[in-house]
Amino acid sequence: MGSIEVSEQNGDTKIKIDGNVTIEHAEKISISIKDSLKSAKSILLDLKGVQKVDVSFLQLLVSLDIECSRQNIMLAVESEGIPERIISTVEQLGFSHCSEVRRLFHLT
Repeated sequence: MGSIEVSEQNGDTKIKIDGNVTIEHAEKISISIKDSLKSAKSILLDLKGVQKVDVSFLQLLVSLDIECSRQNIMLAVESEGIPERIISTVEQLGFSHCSEVRRLFHLT
């Protein structure tokens, strides 16, 4: 995995993830995101630099979306520049029917 950068300003958190987001890195990503939940009013995920995702990352996103809803935290994926390889993986793994993933990735 390349990197995870977390920046916060006035309760708005931006998490920029680069590289491969696969099972090998799921725990590190999960910890970074869960730490952000403690003080965030909103979380924006920047995935433009992501090279590869697998089912563990998509499961993490669904779980994060549910937890953010419980805590009244807005969660979004930066809509400009979502790599096509992520959308393709979402479709291949059958997550295109999952309402949380459809909302996050702006799938119609």
